[in-house]
Amino acid sequence: PAKLRAGLPEDVGALVSKITADGITLTLVNTNLIEARSVAVQAGAYAEHHFGGVQVGGEDVSVEARDFTVRLEPGSGTTMQIAIRRFAHQPTMAFPWSRD
Repeated sequence: PAKLRAGLPEDVGALVSKITADGITLTLVNTNLIEARSVAVQAGAYAEHHFGGVQVGGEDVSVEARDFTVRLEPGSGTTMQIAIRRFAHQPTMAFPWSRD
């Protein structure tokens, strides 16, 4: 989101380790040891899916949106189990930061 473009920010790695009909497991890592990074996570290539909730660090967080933003502190990473409802929205080409 910082550069208003698609793709991962510099120094950020992502791994989708599991995909099911109703969720995904996503790991994000910031390899920069000095600067934090923000990552916009979107439900589907065209935001056609819907995130329900995210389980991270043993805590359940309600999202209820097409996208959410994760802030990664320097040298940190996180693994999330994300609930997803497929094909819940009309597909759009708009980026998360430009949608209402």
